[in-house]
Amino acid sequence: QPYESAVVNLSLNNTTQYPFAAGEVNQIIAVNPNSYLVCTRQGIFRTDSIFTVKKHYSFGTNKYDWSWTYFRKWDSIFISTQEGNLLYNVRTETISKLTYPPFDKFYPIFSFARGKDSSIWMGQYQDNFLQYEPGTKKFKVYNMPAMGEASGIIQLSRDNNNNLWLISTTAGIFKFDEASERFTERLTVKPVNGLLENNI
Repeated sequence: QPYESAVVNLSLNNTTQYPFAAGEVNQIIAVNPNSYLVCTRQGIFRTDSIFTVKKHYSFGTNKYDWSWTYFRKWDSIFISTQEGNLLYNVRTETISKLTYPPFDKFYPIFSFARGKDSSIWMGQYQDNFLQYEPGTKKFKVYNMPAMGEASGIIQLSRDNNNNLWLISTTAGIFKFDEASERFTERLTVKPVNGLLENNI
């Protein structure tokens, strides 16, 4: 109910009440109507609905305190960081490091996308993307250069028809067919006018 809520001043004058206001906020994750995760370079602050801090999670290093993006699956929130990955448990309100494969080496994750089943697609800056099954922890990694494409993927996304697309800063936009495990459509940038053209 946004119109029923009071405006909250999160300026530098209120750093005692809102300690995260003194730094750079990377993202705000809505856990439920009564709780947020405020992600900063100084760690993650769990707050109530008016941003009063309830707990500060920090590992004391930018490797884990500097978050990039997140993805929610059931009661788990995957949070990618500069040199690692975290998992927030909604029920227990705890954060833990993900140190088992693929998360021990697959970082930083710059983007997530839902799978057609219960899996999650993740993109690693800037050559690799993978499909991960949370229930079994099975995964498969795909490498752009190994597939004959240039590096530089920065985004994974689903369209309205449930197709998976990869956006590359150097090679354009790719539609990935999950059944055949190959790219079936490619939109690239023309060097002359910067327009997209279909090369497949």
